[in-house]
Amino acid sequence: MSAPQKSSCSYCERGFVQREGPGRKRDYCSAACRRRAQRRRSGQSGAVAPTPKRLGLAIAEELPERAAAVLAGEHGGAPLATLLERAEQLRRELDHYIAAAVVDARRSDTTWEQVAAAARVSPATARERWAEAEVERRLRRRQSDRAAEFARAGRLPAPRREPESLAADMAARADTGRATRALAAALRSLRERARLSKLDIAEAMGHSSSYVSRILSGDRSAPWPVVRALVTACDADPAVVRLLWERAHGFVPPSRTSVGEAAGRVHAAVHGLYLAAGCPRAEEVARACGAVTADEVAHALHGTQILDWPQLSALASALGAYPADIRPVWEAFHYASLATLDAPPGAVADGPAAPGRPGA
Repeated sequence: MSAPQKSSCSYCERGFVQREGPGRKRDYCSAACRRRAQRRRSGQSGAVAPTPKRLGLAIAEELPERAAAVLAGEHGGAPLATLLERAEQLRRELDHYIAAAVVDARRSDTTWEQVAAAARVSPATARERWAEAEVERRLRRRQSDRAAEFARAGRLPAPRREPESLAADMAARADTGRATRALAAALRSLRERARLSKLDIAEAMGHSSSYVSRILSGDRSAPWPVVRALVTACDADPAVVRLLWERAHGFVPPSRTSVGEAAGRVHAAVHGLYLAAGCPRAEEVARACGAVTADEVAHALHGTQILDWPQLSALASALGAYPADIRPVWEAFHYASLATLDAPPGAVADGPAAPGRPGA
């Protein structure tokens, strides 16, 4: 019997064994490499290839949640077994992220030699460790494991979940505490822009200056009518801090609204994060972001454009916020754009355009 015939993949250069029998010999080690080669040829021929889904982005957005669970366990005095279990979950998520990031880079035509140099391993090790087909299988298992995790807890995967233990409760408290600090920072920015003293605002609201001071410092969680009155006293639109107030109180925004309402909420949410970040210049935000130009930042802040999710996620991160904080309102707009009959012209699945001024 003849020895198996070995070939080298025309795309990844990885060795593989040819199948015996009649027919044309294979040029690629897998269907994934064949597809990547086709995408590369399409780009070289001038055709516009579709933007591939970034696998690493979705995992990176969930890493802060895992890290927060470890921190909450430390604060709550959780047993060592619980701490190590959460640390292991975080480590697995980091491994998944690294694998997904490599696949994203490979889909952008990064060579195995470049991957190996970045990861400080040999090209052979990189090919074996992060082959696309194997990474995709790992990520499918991850998705199934995540679904099983939520099923065991008796809840659906949602941005906000009910705490079921002391440690989980502390994680939720840490999340709302972060949102409370962001809300206070946004309110302070509004006061500074209005050039009003705390006494001026207190008189306009009909409250004591000490009460206003505690709200502005984040030491006091105020109900929405009080926050709305404070923002109104600063001659600003209360909608810009509504999402921050909702996150500070653990509320989830409504998922089904009109396109205009949903667009207005996205604009207001972005503006609120901008206020909480201290109103940096659009050019500074764009440099920190990398995925959005200064003009796009300005349009997003003025409500004349709604960014697609990867851009909005990067913008939220550049403003010092968690992308998960703003994702529910973006998804509500995305849903409204796809589900309503009066969706704006040119609305697409990944990045619908804003219908003029938000709330119009």
